[in-house]
Amino acid sequence: MTLSYAGAASSKFSIISTTKRPRSKRSGRPLRTGDHLVQSGALSPDDLFRGLALQRHEDAKLGEILRALDLVSRKELQCALSAQSGLAWIDLRTLTAASILLNICAPEVYLTHSFVPISNDGSIVTVALADPNKQSYVSDILAKQSLTAHFVLADKDQIHAAVARAHKTHLVNNSVQVRPSQSSCRAILSFKSRVIFSLLAFVLLCLLVTTGWFYTGLFLWIAATLIANTALKAVCVMASLWPKPKTAERLKARQSLPKVSILIPLLNEVSILERLIKRMEVINYPSELLDIKLVIEASDTATLTHINQSNLPSWITPLVVPNGEIQTKPRAMNYALDFCAGSVIGIFDAEDAPEADQVYKAVRHLQAGDDKLACVQSILDYYNSGTNWLSRCFTIEYAILFRVILPGLQALSLPIPLGGTSVYFKRDALESLGRWDAHNVTEDADLGILLYRKGYRCEMLESTTYEEANFRLVPWIKQRSRWLKGFVITWLTHIKNPIQLYRDVGLPAFIAFNIMFFGAVSAYLAAPIVLPLWLISFGITLPIYAQIPPSILHTAVYGFIATEVFLFCLAIIAIRQPHLRGHWPSTLTLFLYWPIGAFAAYKAVFELIFAPSYWDKTSHGINDQNFDKSIQNLTKSTLNIHKDFKSLQ
Repeated sequence: MTLSYAGAASSKFSIISTTKRPRSKRSGRPLRTGDHLVQSGALSPDDLFRGLALQRHEDAKLGEILRALDLVSRKELQCALSAQSGLAWIDLRTLTAASILLNICAPEVYLTHSFVPISNDGSIVTVALADPNKQSYVSDILAKQSLTAHFVLADKDQIHAAVARAHKTHLVNNSVQVRPSQSSCRAILSFKSRVIFSLLAFVLLCLLVTTGWFYTGLFLWIAATLIANTALKAVCVMASLWPKPKTAERLKARQSLPKVSILIPLLNEVSILERLIKRMEVINYPSELLDIKLVIEASDTATLTHINQSNLPSWITPLVVPNGEIQTKPRAMNYALDFCAGSVIGIFDAEDAPEADQVYKAVRHLQAGDDKLACVQSILDYYNSGTNWLSRCFTIEYAILFRVILPGLQALSLPIPLGGTSVYFKRDALESLGRWDAHNVTEDADLGILLYRKGYRCEMLESTTYEEANFRLVPWIKQRSRWLKGFVITWLTHIKNPIQLYRDVGLPAFIAFNIMFFGAVSAYLAAPIVLPLWLISFGITLPIYAQIPPSILHTAVYGFIATEVFLFCLAIIAIRQPHLRGHWPSTLTLFLYWPIGAFAAYKAVFELIFAPSYWDKTSHGINDQNFDKSIQNLTKSTLNIHKDFKSLQ
């Protein structure tokens, strides 16, 4: 049987269920969804009790819990919802005409509340919704426009797909423009700005070549940069070693677990897709509370085809991002966020292998914090660190950053540049900032600074995600150049109004910000000038330093050697973890590793002028299969989430 709607003569929708609302023989009240499932024989009373018991401690609907536990089929649940509400259930997959989707609300409202108007007959609007409890909310919206609602039920995914088709242009444009212009790098990366930057770089180069005094000043700037970077790291080391204060437990007796949406942006990830799904399936968090989105670019037909052929769990769904003016990870996440159901938003990369209890720990950490705690950042590590020398040095560098520097910044109450993966946000805070800057290729670090400027804070999470280290030289340089380019973009974005930045963050954070971003890039750019100091330390005279006063030059040599010794000690401190201790011989060779970043830095400067939003994609799944057993051992967890409910009762 089919049903035609006025205003959509060419569209027909299959009625799946038109059952009348059954009522309890005792009270005369309509049966609840669970009662109907039991009465129809689709669910046992014991399983209903099990679902209701879990619902007491979870921010999930009973139907979601029963489906996630595979206690009822999709069709059985649809029939129960239709019978309980008295609404017909229809199939929207044949809905293709965008003109019948009325512009009553913004598309974001349709997606958030999972409803969509599909036709109208004068003042009567037929609205398809996924949750019968939303009838009152939608009726109030229509009443303000002198419209009356006629409701039908439809699958949430079908509703979202219909909205995405009808409002494609709006959603795509919003994914690029959602970040307010005053906190975005859009204006900075304009053609005019890049021309000015190029002219300044040319003038700088001319001064460098033609004037001796400028060369001396540049050398002093480089020395100051190295000293500042070393000083900040030293302070962070001391702060990270301070005894950590015990956090008071703020969890309320019956605080329920929230729904968590996890975004996994994918681009040309066919080689690692199956292993990614398996790693997500071992996450020890109630599946009815997980909403994992595989975010795929429309141009990536190979990955999309592979996903469509995969047997995904109900809580892992693909989401296609239409093509737009740019193709960046933050743009894809901005688009995907409207389709997410969670109040906590997490991010993973395609090669990530998080510890199984990480999501649970992140949720409880956020719940235990105050309103100013906006996100938590997990520790990042590498599962293929033993591949070669480059991967070992890369692993040591990450250990320094995530196990020493970032905890030190937290202890000092300084801004934390986020790592871009295995970070979890309170959705309200993320939305209040304008989400991610779609044009910034290090949207994570930028967001960490913006959080701090707006009075929020980020804390480190005692949980580790293991990734695949870049163990090939050219891909390593490409990846590092994207990071350094993003650091410059982030610095320019926030320093464009230095007085306001100072007022927002205070003097210590202002100094730390400039050292972390501009100072770090300066250090890499200075490598060709600084490295020859090794030769001077052995008494070799070099013409390039002829114009530098001997006292300044000798001081710089001693400072350079002291910096290298400090970095060695820092590396030793960072690899205290049992699985990292075997890398200590590589710490002796780090002085050969750091200069490689100079190639990436100059590539970053070139791209900053000619391709500022270009995303130099890193390939994944190159050799992670060789470490499958190690990954399983590193990420295993014995935590049983539902045991926690006993302590909450």
